[in-house]
Formats: sequence, structure tokens, C-alpha cells
Amino acid sequence: MMKFTSKIKSSSLGLMYIGFFLYSALVALFVQLYLLPVLVPEIHSGDGLMISGDWIFYHDIATKLALTMNEEGFGAWSLHSNGQGPAGILAWHYWVTGVNYPYILIPLNSLLHASSAFVFFKIIYLVFSSKRAALVSSIIYLILPLSLTFYTQISKEVYYNLAILLFVFSNLLVMKILTNKKSSIIQSANYFLRSFSLFCISVLLIYISRPHVLLFYIGILYLTVFFFVVVAIKYKSFLSINFIFSIIWILLSIVLVKNIPYPEVGNLFNVQALNKNMKAINSIEANKVNSIEANKVN
Repeated sequence: MMKFTSKIKSSSLGLMYIGFFLYSALVALFVQLYLLPVLVPEIHSGDGLMISGDWIFYHDIATKLALTMNEEGFGAWSLHSNGQGPAGILAWHYWVTGVNYPYILIPLNSLLHASSAFVFFKIIYLVFSSKRAALVSSIIYLILPLSLTFYTQISKEVYYNLAILLFVFSNLLVMKILTNKKSSIIQSANYFLRSFSLFCISVLLIYISRPHVLLFYIGILYLTVFFFVVVAIKYKSFLSINFIFSIIWILLSIVLVKNIPYPEVGNLFNVQALNKNMKAINSIEANKVNSIEANKVN
């Protein structure tokens, strides 16, 4: 069990991951550079972005922040500019590259979406021990039309989805190892370290996209303690090294999450903030329409 992924060659996994990345990148390039501006210009807001979406707001924030950074330096940068992590990430790309177009984010978005599909593969394989089921499921996840805007536009979801999948995978790894009585201390320590590293990445991605969800993470972690105890009772492993590592893992996770600053849950339902964002989006779109009409008249 300790080597539950050993049956799949590392080279095969690497090729699969590269395939996932190339698919995501090519689709995003097609959507931004050809589909929207050429085939369906009626829903094209400009710069490869669709009309009526948060991505327009993020792009506007990032553009203004990048201009400020050009004048004042990196010290002017903020991850959550206007409370929006994706906008802060985009602004950093604009500032570093000098290219103020959303397609500059395609490599990162493709990497995140490909990683989500890859982790989904890992989860399905871990649970069902079927390479075919894992591969089919991950491909469906990868090409699902519903996720198209996640990685072809500027969105929180491309960070958030990977964060949730990593959270699930890290917990499943701990549950799996907790049921194994034959692992050595070195093997257990290695797996728990990997699991905790994945959990930390998940927390970082959540912090970028939706910091308030960290509140729910804490609740789920407390619930996880209960499951750990149930598993330990079932497998009679209360005094095992794996159970000790599990408790250390959960305590470190709770301490990590509780010491990260995040907004109150009420901000999730902040109607005034939502209305402000929507007004900003409508204003940006209206300005673009007026600009287009003015050019036609001239």
C-alpha cells in the first residue's frame, strides 16, 4: 500500500501531465486569440475576454496596479488588490513582462488546470486502484465544458479547484497510511511530510482565491480528528507510529490555518461589495462600447 502509485511508471505520469498542460494551453490560446475575437465577436469584450464576467474587473485592477508598480516599484504590489487575489497575480505578470494582455496568464492557468486534472487522477486511482477509471475520469475533468472559463479567462476557480483537490488528496493519503501497520518510521514520515506539503499548497491556493474558505477548513480539520480516531479504533492502531504522525499532521494543519489572516465569513455575503464589483464591470464595458462607437463615427 505504501507504494500504491508504483504500478504507474513515472514516465507515463509525466507524459500525461504534459498532455494535460498542452491541451489546456492550446484551448486557452484558441479561445482568447481566435474563438472570441473572430468567431463570436458579439460576446467578446476585448483582449481575449468574454463580456459580463469578473475577469474584466480583474484585468482592470491588474492594469492599474501594474502602472502604479511601474512608477513606484514592486513595493506597490498587493496580492489581494481590491480584495482580489487573481488580480494581484495578474498584475505581477503584467509588471514583470510588460505585456498587459490576459494571454500572458495562460501558462499559469494551464499549469493549474492540468495540475487539477492530474490530482483528480491520483485521487481516483488511490480510491479505486484502477488506472482506466482514473484516466477516463481525469480526462473528463480536463475537457469538461463547464471548466472552460476557469482557465481560458481570469478566474478564482482555477486556483480554488486545485486547492480543494489537494486538500482531499492530502487527507486521503493520511487516511490510507493510517490503515497500514507494516510501514517503517522513515516510510511513514516521508508520506506524512508529502501529505502536509500538499496541504500547505492547498492552503496557499485558497488564500489566493477565497481566503474566507479557510474558516471551513478549520471545521473540516476538526471533523477529520474524529475520522482518525474511528480508523485507529477499527485497525487497533492507537499506539502505532502512523497514528502519532496523523495526530501531528492534524495539529500542524490546524495551527497553520488558524494563524493565517482571512476575512470574516460575512464578507462572503457582502452585497454592497458585490454590487460595487458589478458596477465596476458594467462601467468598464460601457467605456469600451463608447470607445468603439466613437471610433466608428470618426
